[in-house]
Amino acid sequence: MTDKPELLAPAGSPETFVAAFKAGADAFYLGAADFNARKRARNFSREELKEATLFAHRNGRRVYITLNTLLYDDEFSGVIDLLSFLEEIRIDGVIVQDLGLLALLRDHFPALPIHASTQMFCHNSQQARYLKNAGASRIILARELTLEEIRSVAAAVPMEYEVFVHGAMCFSFSGCCLFSSYLHGDSGNRGRCRQPCRRPYDAGGGAVYPFSMKDLSASSFIGELVASGVSAFKIEGRLRNAAYVSRVVGMYRALIDGAAAGGALHRAENRAAPGQRESSGGYFRGREYNRLVAAEKAGSSGELVGEVVSVKGSELVFASESEIAKGSRLRVVDGEGKMLHEGTLLDFARPRAGLYEWKLTKRMPRASRMLIYHTGESRAFRDWPAIRREAGMHKYIPLRLEVALSATECTVRAHAEDFEHMEFSWPVDTEPARTEEMNDAKIRGLFAQPDRHPFRVGECVVRLESGIFLQLGVLKAIRRDFFGRAYEGWRQMIDRRDAARKETIIRSIESIQNASRTDERLYFEYANLESGEPCDFRIIEFESMDAAAQPRPEEVVLLPLFVSEERLPGMHDAIAGLIAGGNRRFMIPTYGWIEFFSRYDGVELFGGPFLYAANSMAYARIVSKGVRNFTVSPDMHNERVVTIRYRGHLLPRAFRKELMATRLRLPDTCYRGAKSTIRIARYAEYDVAYEANK
Repeated sequence: MTDKPELLAPAGSPETFVAAFKAGADAFYLGAADFNARKRARNFSREELKEATLFAHRNGRRVYITLNTLLYDDEFSGVIDLLSFLEEIRIDGVIVQDLGLLALLRDHFPALPIHASTQMFCHNSQQARYLKNAGASRIILARELTLEEIRSVAAAVPMEYEVFVHGAMCFSFSGCCLFSSYLHGDSGNRGRCRQPCRRPYDAGGGAVYPFSMKDLSASSFIGELVASGVSAFKIEGRLRNAAYVSRVVGMYRALIDGAAAGGALHRAENRAAPGQRESSGGYFRGREYNRLVAAEKAGSSGELVGEVVSVKGSELVFASESEIAKGSRLRVVDGEGKMLHEGTLLDFARPRAGLYEWKLTKRMPRASRMLIYHTGESRAFRDWPAIRREAGMHKYIPLRLEVALSATECTVRAHAEDFEHMEFSWPVDTEPARTEEMNDAKIRGLFAQPDRHPFRVGECVVRLESGIFLQLGVLKAIRRDFFGRAYEGWRQMIDRRDAARKETIIRSIESIQNASRTDERLYFEYANLESGEPCDFRIIEFESMDAAAQPRPEEVVLLPLFVSEERLPGMHDAIAGLIAGGNRRFMIPTYGWIEFFSRYDGVELFGGPFLYAANSMAYARIVSKGVRNFTVSPDMHNERVVTIRYRGHLLPRAFRKELMATRLRLPDTCYRGAKSTIRIARYAEYDVAYEANK
């Protein structure tokens, strides 16, 4: 029997949480209303989040919260409140992208395990080592890695790793995409991606979908993944509906169990992997463009359930063989995948089987072909009251008790985790024992029952004066009063701790702000984009350098964004040669380079835009590690990003609007869309798509 990896399911709503639970998921990842990368999902209220977590824990499952977006300083107050709540309900892990949030968790919330999001772009052992040392207990690896690369990273830096095995894939390296931000002002790094990569572009031969990835399905080689030592298999799909999640989770449950038991897998493999886009094995098997991209036709998220028959003003008639319930979220798209309408099925009729008449709130645009996709549910969920009842039965606050009973007084002292003890006393009228004497076991058993309160009584020490007797009803009344007062006291201690911690953190942020503000302005330009204006620094890309050229003091070497595990040793040697040749300034694109350069004296580090110094805590962390100057992602220059006024901030005189970076090799070098022209730059291990000057 092989150790089975955790099967981690998406839960974009209470409905999908229950569907994944029933299908056999070991764990669930879900989001609160804010601070997560799927803001279009239904997500969870705090009360629902607590109920889901307690229910999962009562049934031996785990829950992870997604806080995987970049944060601004003015959001930390709300984030701290949310983290305090997550700490209280014993969430099993927090998935993060923001370096400042990672530092906050490590320094102030040590009880909350940190999972480094795939948005942190861990693509080699150097990056993994940095994240591990920074406090991550689990790393969600970049989706662009092959099976062999996953094994190599795990062997070089042993820890928990998680990989995606099914669902939608991004064209760009995760965390390195500014496409939606540049074109629509909605940043994927802030949870608002508009998916421009799914739209048609013209490369000279008509409209195609050159950036539209096929969905990932690792079902055909799940045995190899189980044997790779990866800790968790993750299914993408917090925007998917409950039926989809149930089918996919059920399929992978069967596959993982079969592989772990060493049995045949063909029975499970024959179950069709649900999804409307074409699927592929992702990067696990290589990176051939035609195998991974569905360039000939549009894809759409959700489950295809029908086709529009007619449109009359605001009434839409569609045919479907599926049973679609009131409250279902439906999306209408045209033949090219463009969304025409999205709404909840409320006002509708069924004139006959297989036909739906849906009355909308506004007139519906028409297209030659219109398809209906089921994307989720908004209806009242009938299963949740049962979840709530069972969650309320879970006892999750450990408590140690000392119960002392004398002839005149009962005293109970409680110890809850790391808090100061609480002590309560009640006068009692005992009587000499005649036929039955009180005993330790009876009192211990009585106080092991916390009634409706969430305490889990562990050790209970009883000190009983001999020869006395007290009516059981009196002791029960004392027990009820004790647990009520204990919970109120515990609640007050929690609130005091949280308030003091929050004040400490906010003061720390304010201290960074006050110490870092400056009127100094530093400017740079790329060597191939001379602006003609004065600059402090000149950026030279590593791959375009002339090794024989004598370095200039103002030159900064920009390292490649992606360096595979195989190429990493050679890169280290090449950089050592540059340093020996007199280069002293390097711009690093990812965190892993920080520790590499710590071995060299006299080297100045510059932070590239994908280090995302978007808040004071992230800024303080990279500066403390030796980054002297830094850039802010050019799509984030607004008044909420306080670091654009901090010491060491670099401003570009001229820069290229880089939309995406991908490990794929695009077949063409120019693509024209409705709002932009995109050109492709080639690098040793990846391509960059950038917006051409108009």
